[in-house]
Amino acid sequence: MNFQLQHLSTLRKYAGIGLIASAMGLAPAHVANAGTVVRTVAINMDDTLRFDPEQWEATEGESLRLVVTNSGKVRHELVIGKKKELAEHAKSMRDAPKGHHHHMDNAVSVEPGQAAVLNWTFKSAGTWGMACFEPGHYEAGMVGQVTVKPKHSH
Repeated sequence: MNFQLQHLSTLRKYAGIGLIASAMGLAPAHVANAGTVVRTVAINMDDTLRFDPEQWEATEGESLRLVVTNSGKVRHELVIGKKKELAEHAKSMRDAPKGHHHHMDNAVSVEPGQAAVLNWTFKSAGTWGMACFEPGHYEAGMVGQVTVKPKHSH
């Protein structure tokens, strides 16, 4: 399993390790092996339909542990991808007659009062997005941005 749901007590354990920060990756990216994680990024979601932080930075090739907490009273999710891909996915979700289901390596769905962990590596530099595709959330502005800086060569 690439991510696992965790209780809030686990979030507290990880939050002390790293930075505060978030994640549909059809573009070059992949799920990081938990043994290679070098930085923890904590991201909060709540019923204001915002990610906290809404913007953060990463480095190409950096292995991250995204600790995603839902402090709201309704389910939220974090999906990582290029902004164009996220917009296309939002349209397909609106057009989907069978409802809302994600089973992707670039997404976590988090129930109220819970936290989830997503190990992730950005394989290319550039501007990436975060989005929640629970009904109405993307349209209400539940999006964010990750600026992925190029890896410095030596």
